[in-house]
Amino acid sequence: MLDFVNQRTGYSIFYKPTLKTMVTMFLGFIAAMAFITFVYTKLKGLWTHWVTWLVTVIVIYVVCVSGVVYDIIHDVPFVGRDK
Repeated sequence: MLDFVNQRTGYSIFYKPTLKTMVTMFLGFIAAMAFITFVYTKLKGLWTHWVTWLVTVIVIYVVCVSGVVYDIIHDVPFVGRDK
């Protein structure tokens, strides 16, 4: 992203994160992974239940067939009008 901004503006901006920022990001990543692992192990029965997968697959199928994915890919406007 910084390369894009530098290219568009003609400036030469350089970003070097401080040690405090890097440590904070690392500890935040470790905390997020620990939280996700905790949630996964507590809800393992839910993730492996066949009804969960059935409902998930049906929702994904309905969303894809209804044209939402087409609209996202082709940037179709939400509301159209006649000229």
